[in-house]
Amino acid sequence: MDWKESFPKEYRCYETANGILYNADCLELLPCIPQESIDLILTDPPYGVGSNERNGINYKDEFYNVDEVSSFLYGSLKDNSRAYVFTAQKTFIDVAKWFENNGFYLHQTLIWYKKNLAGGTKKRTYDFTSTYEQILNFHKGKPHLLKKDHLSDVLEFPQPQSNYTLDKRYHIHQKPLKLIEYLIYVSTNENDIVFDPFAGSGTTAAAAERLGRRWVAIEIQPEYCQIAKERIRRFASIKPLIGFGC
Repeated sequence: MDWKESFPKEYRCYETANGILYNADCLELLPCIPQESIDLILTDPPYGVGSNERNGINYKDEFYNVDEVSSFLYGSLKDNSRAYVFTAQKTFIDVAKWFENNGFYLHQTLIWYKKNLAGGTKKRTYDFTSTYEQILNFHKGKPHLLKKDHLSDVLEFPQPQSNYTLDKRYHIHQKPLKLIEYLIYVSTNENDIVFDPFAGSGTTAAAAERLGRRWVAIEIQPEYCQIAKERIRRFASIKPLIGFGC
């Protein structure tokens, strides 16, 4: 049986042999995700308020019910697996508490250093410029990294920009494709299933597709589903950016 047959049929808006993209509210679909079917969760929940006027899309984040989401995520994740969750500086304590209350163990915090944003001050507040984001590395059971050379808890990757050719910025919270590929590469094997319930512009799905991993992604905004489809199609034919020989 095709592995996708065990996942919900409703709300599918794009598929490849390796993955399924849903256009839906993740809280509608999460109860239908098979228990212990996911090998890696990699996501960036919407914590705050922002807007993206690029491409004619107005995008407003509402503080999502991360507590409820994390409960479903724990059930869907296989034992001895992990979840990487990007978090804002102001909310990481609450997010860590919610995930741990629902069974996850916060093993460590990774730092994404945005090396192209170093220096200067914030124009609006004349305060320190934020040049990093935290990535909470949650465990279920006792997972082990599959690639063990040259690993650090500080990950240096430039933040996507609107003038980039390959990794162009489409979403206000878009993460670097190379960063997401790296996290997937060191944490999974080919054909493992990667899950992103807040897909945005589809970076996690595109990275998983390029690396030969199976993937399931959910995005509530139709505009971003369309962008995600185009990015997955485009990146699928390009060799992965990471230099690990895969």
